[in-house]
Amino acid sequence: MKRFMLILIAAVCGACSVSADPRMGVTVVATDYPSLQAAVDALSNRTGTVYLPAGAYVLTNTLDLTRPPSADDGSGLVLAGAGTATRIVARTRGLPAVDLTGAFHCTLRDLTLASGACLVSDGDAPNVGILLARQTDEAALQEHAFVNVNLEGACTVANVYNVGSDNSRFIGCRFDNSAPGAHNLVWSSENFAGVASPCRGTIADVSGAAELRVIGCTFRHSGGGSRASNLRLAGSVYQSTVRDCELQAPAGGYAVYLGASSSAPVCSTELYGLLIRAEEAAHALRVQGRAERLTVACSTIVYGEGTALMGDAVRFLAFKNNEVRNVRGWKTALRVQALYDSRIADCRYVFDNEGGTNPQAGPACVARGSLAARSYVEVGGRDQFDYETVRATLVAARDDPGGRRADLGSADSGVVLNLKPVDTGSLTGMIRGDMALDDGTGTTSGEPGLAVFNGTNWVYMN
Repeated sequence: MKRFMLILIAAVCGACSVSADPRMGVTVVATDYPSLQAAVDALSNRTGTVYLPAGAYVLTNTLDLTRPPSADDGSGLVLAGAGTATRIVARTRGLPAVDLTGAFHCTLRDLTLASGACLVSDGDAPNVGILLARQTDEAALQEHAFVNVNLEGACTVANVYNVGSDNSRFIGCRFDNSAPGAHNLVWSSENFAGVASPCRGTIADVSGAAELRVIGCTFRHSGGGSRASNLRLAGSVYQSTVRDCELQAPAGGYAVYLGASSSAPVCSTELYGLLIRAEEAAHALRVQGRAERLTVACSTIVYGEGTALMGDAVRFLAFKNNEVRNVRGWKTALRVQALYDSRIADCRYVFDNEGGTNPQAGPACVARGSLAARSYVEVGGRDQFDYETVRATLVAARDDPGGRRADLGSADSGVVLNLKPVDTGSLTGMIRGDMALDDGTGTTSGEPGLAVFNGTNWVYMN
């Protein structure tokens, strides 16, 4: 009799879908409700999880997740699937599939959101897969997490579109958009696409968007188009990190696009450990307008007839420890019109210079533009640096260790001629008072040390 009672109690608890530990919040099972929206609404304003067992869940209306902070001050809403076997199929006809406008502390994990080309008719496709937005009267810190979420199909604007919502993480996600001219992930302070929230109304531009983390994700884009991108950062966006990701850039578009219609720069962007394939892209990386504190490090960039980086103006660029490979005959790696306070160093450049419809004449070029100021650039040869105006910029050319004075913007003495130790006896064009770091060839001790040119000879400090 006792065993029967225990089984009955367990069955009743399973039907009610209430978790045993109230500290973990309420858990509901989506298949216990007539729709996915009904399952979400069953949580009301409490911390809890909606579990989606394996299967397909069709949305003909936008899924409303626009929740205020949980009344019980918990961790918010979790929408959890059973991996790739859980598919939310969006047939919302030009409206967002999932609306998180104004929401706080939401997590989506272990599921697929499918839309567009995978449906019976492309007319069923949403404009946005997941909509994130902060309205002007709300706090910025909204803290969402997306873990092992696959976003696939043909969203006509973006798979994920954010205006002003801060502090979100995408971990182990897969993005694949086949809509021409669309994006995979947009992080912006400007509603440049004019998207509206079906649940909260108009979305206005905000002062900024921050704290984006994209870790271990894969980006594909088969739609192509001149405006298409895998990742677009627009407006006053800062503190964005993309690490250990693979990006296949859309044909004619960009792997990463930074820029906006406003004058505000995109700030503090870190691209680290990426594999970027951009053979068919306009450019692998694009900066429109201004960007500040852009780091591209420890990455592999393969590009075709565009460039690895095309920029209007960049300040504090750190382009370091990258392998940059050209495969289509366009032999300029970085073309930044105005380069300030930057360092381009410790990279390996490979110019295959084969194929392509518009091969670049002349020698290969690491960096080219109009103005370079207060920067340090390492190149293989002096002809790989091509700027019209150069101010206080040190160009370290491996084939020309002494021909750098013209790039310093001054003929005055007292210049440090190198930042890496070299055989100072190989330097030329010195002026009395110049300094250099010797690699030990000329020093008495045989150890690297500082040397000063007295007008005739180098004087070594050790």
